[in-house]
Amino acid sequence: MNEISLCPKKRFLSVCAGVLAVFLSAAAHADMFDALNKGLSKAQQAVQQGKQLKQNVSQLPNLTQQLPQQALAVGENVLTQRLVSQLGITPQQAQGGAGALLQLAKARMSQQAFQSLTQSVPEFNGLLAQAAANPPLVNLAQAAIGQNSTLMGMAQVVSTFKSLNLSPDSVQQFVPVIVDYAKARASEQVTQALISALLP
Repeated sequence: MNEISLCPKKRFLSVCAGVLAVFLSAAAHADMFDALNKGLSKAQQAVQQGKQLKQNVSQLPNLTQQLPQQALAVGENVLTQRLVSQLGITPQQAQGGAGALLQLAKARMSQQAFQSLTQSVPEFNGLLAQAAANPPLVNLAQAAIGQNSTLMGMAQVVSTFKSLNLSPDSVQQFVPVIVDYAKARASEQVTQALISALLP
């Protein structure tokens, strides 16, 4: 009688144990799935960060190209503002006058000396480019080429200055400003070659 009455209890306990085991197993699986989801989320974030990093790296060449251009623009602006403040002229006159004198220097200096100058003072290239876009200064350069000579007459520079509403006397006012600017950046030998090229 007692053995028979104990059977349902054993079965009940066995069922309870089974249910508990299933519950614990489900809880363990839930924790595992939760851990997997968190791991997957972190992996997705890492992939996204990797894509963003790759995009940023791909933009580096553009940034490295922009920085020298920005530096040149700042340099041109410094020289232009120096001419404007010291000579009381407009920025357009400062850029045009400096461009004309640099074309004169380019024509009179040796190729090697002028290349060294523009390497030491790269913003001079920007002023030359602006001069090339200006019709009077283009004519000035073409005149030098037409002469088949490395010399470009100061008279042509004066003519260009007049087209910019600058007096002939202002040519010699430009020279020391440009020379001082170059002297702080170029070697003494290159600076002396620039001075010789800009003499009347």
